Amino acid sequence: MDGQAHVTGIRTVAVIRSLYLFEAMTVVTLQTVPFFSRYMNYGSRTAQRQNSSSGFEYRRSFLNSLLHLVDRLLIYPVPHYYFIHFYVVSVVSSLFWGFQSTMKGSAVTALAKYEPVTASTMSLEQVVLVWALMITQGIRRLLESITLLKRSSSTMPIVHYLIGIVFYLSIGVGVWIEGSSQRDPRA
Repeated sequence: MDGQAHVTGIRTVAVIRSLYLFEAMTVVTLQTVPFFSRYMNYGSRTAQRQNSSSGFEYRRSFLNSLLHLVDRLLIYPVPHYYFIHFYVVSVVSSLFWGFQSTMKGSAVTALAKYEPVTASTMSLEQVVLVWALMITQGIRRLLESITLLKRSSSTMPIVHYLIGIVFYLSIGVGVWIEGSSQRDPRA
């Protein structure tokens, strides 16, 4: 086992899994708590967001002004056609991490130093299969967005957009890191 994995005590796979759990809890919270649900509305649900108030009044104080500013930033609208960015990020991330893993690149080597070489949760064949499915899905959705998506005036809150970008950035490395202990990229 690599001594550096014990120095930090943090495994890359644990960080990626924690990120997914955090994102999932964030989405569930934003969808179920009435005050927060407006941060996830987009498309046809945007009208509901615009016509309903948060039910929270901001008094004139620095903290409340700051909360009001954060609230406004979180619902800042970005065009709905920005969904295409999710699939660009997905394809680029899949290609990057696939290349890094197969060529034992510096990025995957740097992450691998935090992973002990032990029994893996996935075989290398499973990792390659999941990667192939992810890149196929990313390319399919990207091509759909380019050829079929019609620009409209629909918007989505920037928080929804940012959650999607973080998800697609991390899933590329998440696929490869799950099987990283099957082979030691440092070798």
